[in-house]
Amino acid sequence: MTGRGARGWTSPASPRAPRRQPPTTDPPGNLTWPQYLLTCWIGLTAVLGIVGLSTASQPDPDRAQVLAAAVAPPEPGPAAPAVAVGTPLRVIAPAIGLDVPLVPTGLTADRALAVPPFGTAGWFDLGPRPGEGGPAVLAGHVDSRRGPDVFYDLRRLLPGDEIHVLSDDGDTRTFTVEAVEQTPKDELPVDRIWDGSTAPVLRLITCGGTFDETQRTYRSNVIVYARATGTALAA
Repeated sequence: MTGRGARGWTSPASPRAPRRQPPTTDPPGNLTWPQYLLTCWIGLTAVLGIVGLSTASQPDPDRAQVLAAAVAPPEPGPAAPAVAVGTPLRVIAPAIGLDVPLVPTGLTADRALAVPPFGTAGWFDLGPRPGEGGPAVLAGHVDSRRGPDVFYDLRRLLPGDEIHVLSDDGDTRTFTVEAVEQTPKDELPVDRIWDGSTAPVLRLITCGGTFDETQRTYRSNVIVYARATGTALAA
């Protein structure tokens, strides 16, 4: 990937956002706090926002096979050295025409789980930033009653497609898709999303599958697994 200037991308200067800290009490069950909060977060988005069109279009035939079965991501790589990473501002996936702002999404002041506004993707800011060691998680709406939303075409990504994350430090970090899967919402693959990797990896999550007319929600999640493959530093 070439530098940002060649594509005309801009990254507005802004103060570094403070890092939110996970709760200090033990989570329920045998999950870590990131696993537990992610499970709640995705469950809540399913109820509050990632719902919509009663008839979802099917993936292109040549891409449908990618979603035919759960595909485990690669084995965790070696630990990555600690690097300073800016606050993510935007996510771009040229293969599907995705280019949307990122907003931090975690716990609200009253400890409820927040969801991203329509037209944006949410970055789970109780976990790593994209480019830091470990799984960084982005989630967004697939559609609404008004039509497709930011992650509507997420299911069409294929291994080898690139995802770029622009940060407030002016850097653009590139991730390459390694696997895409669709799983029932009650079988969220927490152990694959938070697989213990210490290398910089990225997960993108939205709703998919068939639409439940009674519950007004999709029955499955679409999950994209990607690994860091490059950084274009700010000039």
